[in-house]
Amino acid sequence: MFIRETVIIRGHLFTACSITEKNSRMNSPMMISGPVLCTGILIVAKNPDAHHFLSEQFKNKKVRKEYLAIVKGKIPLKEGIISNYLMRDPSDRKKFTTDENRGKSAVTRFTVEKKWGNEYALLHLYPSTGRTHQLRVHMRHIKCPIVGDPLYGRKCPQFPESTLMLHALELKITLPSTGEETVFTAPVPERFTEMRASLDRLYQISS
Repeated sequence: MFIRETVIIRGHLFTACSITEKNSRMNSPMMISGPVLCTGILIVAKNPDAHHFLSEQFKNKKVRKEYLAIVKGKIPLKEGIISNYLMRDPSDRKKFTTDENRGKSAVTRFTVEKKWGNEYALLHLYPSTGRTHQLRVHMRHIKCPIVGDPLYGRKCPQFPESTLMLHALELKITLPSTGEETVFTAPVPERFTEMRASLDRLYQISS
């Protein structure tokens, strides 16, 4: 694991980690933020009190999260908000699906950084809620699944071996001792840089 920063708050220990491809399947009972298959920033509470403190911030929507994603599909808007409900897919219990009335409320804001034709796009995703598989389901909902998603997408002919192109870029939390927001970040992984370069070549767009 690549430890980015450790913070002690009122005697409680918090660790901000940068999750890489090799350790992205790690599991912890005190894991706070970050889909298991994605890379990027992850906050891990080292004891129950720390876990409760962080969980309250997430519960009260005081945490700001930003993700990067490369998706496949046509996005007509430069930015937008996806708001609906998520529930277990009755036909496949491993998946979640959207519904207009049933399930738990889920809200994701997105902005488009770059498009490659009408086939691929690089998005910044800002979830206001933290539902299981939320970003992956929301991208499928707008017919732009995340590249490399084994559950909600299809293999891309250009990138058949790609892993999930979802990266937790930034996490902002408030420290109680100062009342100030602290930002944890994780560097953009090489696989994103390589895929962007491949798409630039494919669509003859200079970097």
